[in-house]
Amino acid sequence: MAAYVVPQVIVAHVKSGKLRALAVAGPSRLAMFPAVPTTAEAGLPGVEAIAWNGIFVPAGTPRR
Repeated sequence: MAAYVVPQVIVAHVKSGKLRALAVAGPSRLAMFPAVPTTAEAGLPGVEAIAWNGIFVPAGTPRR
């Protein structure tokens, strides 16, 4: 099985050996996984996935 996941969610599992990181789906290696190649380095150039998070609220929501 393979999945694209947020690294912070799986870092403990990778470091414990329960999961194996095959590649980083971004333009550069991650500091938390310096030995894990990018997808391009692993032979899959052009395969990238960047996560983006945001918080949305209705217009007029008080700041506090």
